[in-house]
Amino acid sequence: MLGVLSLKAVYANTAIGVPLHIASLVEKPEFVPATLPASSLLETFQKSGKQFALVLDEFGGITGLVTLHDIMEAIVGELPSPGDRTKPTALRHDDGTWLVDGMLDIDGFSELIPDFELPPSREREYQTVAGFIMKHLGRMPAEGESFTCGDYLVRVLDLDGFRIDRLLLLPIRPSAGAEAESP
Repeated sequence: MLGVLSLKAVYANTAIGVPLHIASLVEKPEFVPATLPASSLLETFQKSGKQFALVLDEFGGITGLVTLHDIMEAIVGELPSPGDRTKPTALRHDDGTWLVDGMLDIDGFSELIPDFELPPSREREYQTVAGFIMKHLGRMPAEGESFTCGDYLVRVLDLDGFRIDRLLLLPIRPSAGAEAESP
């Protein structure tokens, strides 16, 4: 075992154009005996700043890998993993308005709200509703800003730093079903 290579480090170096030298990115792992108590392992993680260790048996062989996440789950119970986080959604209210998470993927948004006019998928240069809004406006909107987009008034309810967090979509034209019901 030479070490551990972080994909984040590889992507970070590649993204900023730094030549990729794998050997310089390999991180030496922490080695701990299988008999080490969890409290001592937590101290080891704290001192080393690492979040994982390779577990050694009495013969010097590697018997496994233990992570800080494993220890925390043993103490407090199951913790959500990054993939288990709440998925972005859109919620339709009884009055026909939609509360939309800006991180909702644009294809999911298109399925949930098919009457919201979007460019064809081959022309989309964004992946989320927030990306669509920024492309549509040509800039970052301000919190509380409203604008018309097709048959909807779009209001930016909340920004999280430089990210569009929540939007409110208000239909500005009655739906076909509502028109048919009126006398």
